[in-house]
Amino acid sequence: MGGLFRLIKLLAKCLNATRLIIINIIFFAILAIIIFAFNSEEVEVQIADNSILQLNFNGVIVEQKQPIDFSGQLSKQLLSDEQQLTEYPIEEVLQVILATKNDTNIDKILLDLILGYKPLA
Repeated sequence: MGGLFRLIKLLAKCLNATRLIIINIIFFAILAIIIFAFNSEEVEVQIADNSILQLNFNGVIVEQKQPIDFSGQLSKQLLSDEQQLTEYPIEEVLQVILATKNDTNIDKILLDLILGYKPLA
């Protein structure tokens, strides 16, 4: 009876050690991913001289974005084949345009606007 008890105790210790090893491997893998993400260098974008900044707006430019009803938006996307129009806040558009003012490589700005938009209601 004592031998059976020692065998069960040994199996429990092995199972616990295996569990701890697996948890440590997962922890160190997550830690390595986080460290790698913070140490990765950003690729610098090269812009040629006399470039044109093209802004494609597949949607509408608004003063303020409308609050999103997630359940209604999801059901609308699932039931409709139409492409949803995106709202672009005018403040963000102006920030991009003003940022190009100081960039010597960008010579012109091309605003690609979709004409003929009609509000839904």
